[in-house]
Amino acid sequence: MKAGEKLRCPHCSEPTVAREKNILSGWKVTGTVLVCPLCGGELGTPEKPGGNSSRAAGAEKLAALLGEVDAGPELRLEKTEEYGRFCRNCRHFIVHPFQSRCGRTGQDADPMGECGQFELRKETE
Repeated sequence: MKAGEKLRCPHCSEPTVAREKNILSGWKVTGTVLVCPLCGGELGTPEKPGGNSSRAAGAEKLAALLGEVDAGPELRLEKTEEYGRFCRNCRHFIVHPFQSRCGRTGQDADPMGECGQFELRKETE
């Protein structure tokens, strides 16, 4: 049985959904049980997932981030003619921490906005 599974509670005979509850010993979690949220009766222990636990999966992601394992094929995004005519890619776009401006018109510019005077920014700019 898993948490969130629908069943009829053997204690109160009401249809319910199993809820996971931690068993505490002082301030430490010593285990988990499934309980009925209506009457609080214990329904058993939850099934253990058959694959990687979330902690093991997190450790694998961290190892991949640090370069300790192969993270898979490298993905590259190439700039093409269809790259995007957004203001942020325009050579006239002026980036500032508080306000983005268009160098051509001198007005506020939305980085995701578009205009008819777009010119693609070169890599050296």
